[in-house]
Amino acid sequence: MKKLVIVLLVAFALAACSTFEPQWQATLKQPATGVTGAWIGRWQSEHNGHNDVLRCVVSSKTNGQYETHFHAKYTTCCFPVSFAYKLDMTVREANGTHQFSGEADLGYLAGGVYRYEGNGTAQQLLFHYRCPSDHGTFRLQRPQ
Repeated sequence: MKKLVIVLLVAFALAACSTFEPQWQATLKQPATGVTGAWIGRWQSEHNGHNDVLRCVVSSKTNGQYETHFHAKYTTCCFPVSFAYKLDMTVREANGTHQFSGEADLGYLAGGVYRYEGNGTAQQLLFHYRCPSDHGTFRLQRPQ
């Protein structure tokens, strides 16, 4: 049973990562407006100090709702791991500043429900995240 769970988790991670890269490449070719478009930066755990590269694609849905597709890198036991997931967030804009919030259940092994809030402009975003076992930040800017 344990082997099956590991195989399913690896398959899920690979499937999520495989959908991210084509979306990332296509988004890089499109003009970015407001918070939509491609973002790159780092995530930083304030709980244990872990950090690594983070990429994100933000797409507009309707009525202030946006979909964020994150692709995070993480090194554990000297092995690099990539993990992709999606998060719906609510965005409010006033005077060029965006306030946002959302949550995503990444599953038991990834820490459970992550809650996000933050702010930013068309050039940089700052997310604060928290789950039962971790908390930290995502700092993102437009790719060069």
